[in-house]
Amino acid sequence: MRELLMGLLDLAPDVLVFAFIVLAAEQIGQFGSRWRLPLITGYLAAGFLAGPDVLRILDRTAVEDLGFVNQIALAIIALAAGNELVLKEFRSQFRSIGWVTCGLVVMTFGLGAVTMYVLSGWLPVMKDLGSSTRIAISLLAAVILVARSPSSAIAIINELRAKGPLTNTIMGVTVIMDAVVISLFAINSEIARSITTADFQFGFGFLGLLLLKFALSIAGGFALGKLLSAYMRWNLPQNLKFVLLLATGFGVFQLAEWLHHFSVDKWGMEIHAEPLLICMIAGLLVTNYSPHHAQFSGLLEKIGMPVYLTFFTLTGASIDLAVLKQTYLVAAGLCLVRLMTVFSGSYLGATVAGDPPKFRRIIWLGFVTQAGIGIGLAREVASQFDDWGNKLATILIAVIVINQIIGPPMFKWAVGLAGEIGQKDAE
Repeated sequence: MRELLMGLLDLAPDVLVFAFIVLAAEQIGQFGSRWRLPLITGYLAAGFLAGPDVLRILDRTAVEDLGFVNQIALAIIALAAGNELVLKEFRSQFRSIGWVTCGLVVMTFGLGAVTMYVLSGWLPVMKDLGSSTRIAISLLAAVILVARSPSSAIAIINELRAKGPLTNTIMGVTVIMDAVVISLFAINSEIARSITTADFQFGFGFLGLLLLKFALSIAGGFALGKLLSAYMRWNLPQNLKFVLLLATGFGVFQLAEWLHHFSVDKWGMEIHAEPLLICMIAGLLVTNYSPHHAQFSGLLEKIGMPVYLTFFTLTGASIDLAVLKQTYLVAAGLCLVRLMTVFSGSYLGATVAGDPPKFRRIIWLGFVTQAGIGIGLAREVASQFDDWGNKLATILIAVIVINQIIGPPMFKWAVGLAGEIGQKDAE
């Protein structure tokens, strides 16, 4: 107990400094929005300026010590992803949503992995890594390239008062993609962790551990969903429910880490549960199978902005300028490859679904934007893979920032071409 208190006291100065940086980041984000830049771009820029490579208000050690902020934020982001999966809203266009989702996943993941593998052999920061490590890098990068941004999509739809088949399909695919991406990450992070160990052998043992990871994550999601439903029933002040939600999300990550260390120490094997998958399943269950959807959504909406603000600011501080200088051309190249796969994947999916020709040609414009889940997974890579994770995260965050800047105008263009702007007001 004494050691814990001492640790908290040691951390207090960094937390206080970071709090002031976050306040400045909010103002920078608001200033950037006047120039039609996404808020998160301002948050990332503020964190980067305050970080170890520019003003050095926070050094690398302080950024690492503040890692618990990432875990809390990631839990909320994953809960919000599950909360957005309101299944009954997508039933009417399930065919289009399903086929477009499949097309995007197959094309973006497949070509993205191949591209990243080729580039990792050329990059100065990665060319000396072994082939197994480069495969791991390629798989994880491809997963994050698949990610979309429901929060940005919702903001644009609300701003334009848009409604119609194209808008509904884009929204459905974007929301469902979060579930797909988190599940893919759970699989590929396990593969990446395994193939980078010297004694890896693909077989029933590996498949068993992978299935166990999913089973534990699903069981954990159900348990967390029950706990969150109980929170919603309790007659507590809203601020206290905020604290409970944040503490519970952090607790999920801590329990997952404890299970990993316990399994290694006691049984000699690494057993993992995926915290993001646990939280997403819990959010989905509370939203679709409990009477607390409205209250839960309201809590997440109110807590979301300060959580995203702190998360993106800390992410900006963690960006490595030296790596960014060596890899910015690669980031731009990955953006171009992703644009090609988004077009080809969505066109293929919409064609199989039998959607109209105009619909097929323009729907891809709604799938460019990236934000919370993508950056969250990039930070997870950085925390899980010490040797090269932060380098890969820096590249991918640069890709996501570019897509977050160019994506919203493209989405607006698509909705305008479809004639669906202002259709909510016409009902």
